[in-house]
Amino acid sequence: VNMCITEYREDLHLKTVRAEGVTEGRLGMLFALVADGDITLERAAEKAKMDLTEFKQLYERSYTP
Repeated sequence: VNMCITEYREDLHLKTVRAEGVTEGRLGMLFALVADGDITLERAAEKAKMDLTEFKQLYERSYTP
């Protein structure tokens, strides 16, 4: 019987989850700033280090004020 056992690293898991949360929070703030007219989509995409088309698609799919 071949079995593969992977080691669960709680510290690595928590670090990854935290990083994802920070990214989601940052994008949410950028989306809100765009919706309020405080910054342009172009500037928000730059701040997110994303391509404008990618950022715009994510904004349109994800953000509801």
